[in-house]
Order: sequence, then structure tokens, then C-alpha cells
Amino acid sequence: MSFQETSKDIRIIDNHILTAKCRDSSLELDLFIGKDDGYFTWGAQNFSQSAQDITIDGEGHIAGRLKPREGSWTDVLRFNLGDRIQNMNGNLAGFSCKGSWHTEVSKASVLS
Repeated sequence: MSFQETSKDIRIIDNHILTAKCRDSSLELDLFIGKDDGYFTWGAQNFSQSAQDITIDGEGHIAGRLKPREGSWTDVLRFNLGDRIQNMNGNLAGFSCKGSWHTEVSKASVLS
């Protein structure tokens, strides 16, 4: 089940940390989301290095502006976190590009 259906007080902190009251859980989104020339993408990392004004809505979408390789900042783009972020036993969990679920916040746990 998608995290937004079972969590409360869903917020973004510092443009890249997803927090929610599942059991007061946080997840480092930079470990799961990157950008590809000005668009959010799964399977890459560190989108927040060239993002601004990141927010989240009640439907589990983040929104913000990204900087493409060349040119100016994009208009506000939306990205559905519910595709790969879930509430697993009270913890936010992200599905990594390695094909497994992770609730850890460390980069090593996602890449191994």
C-alpha cells in the first residue's frame, strides 16, 4: 500500500528528506531519486543538489523546480513518490534500483 494512504503529517525537510508519521519515520529521498536533464527520475541519486522549492502534496507527489544541464530552472514539476515509496510496518521504505526495499537512511544500505 502506498505510504500516503497510511501515513500522516507528510512533509519534505531540507528539499530532500521525506518525513511522515507512520511511526515517526524518515527516508532520504536522494538515495532513490535523481534527475535527468531537468526531470525527476527513479534509479538515480542526489536530485536535491540541483532542486529548489521541494514540497509534497496529500497525494504523495513531490513538486519542485530542477536545474537542467543547460538553461534556466524548470517550471514546477510533480513526481509520484507512491510508485516506489511505501509504509512497511510503520517505516517509510524505498524501492532501490538494486531491486529491494530499504528503510535505512544510509547510502551504503541502498547500494549494497
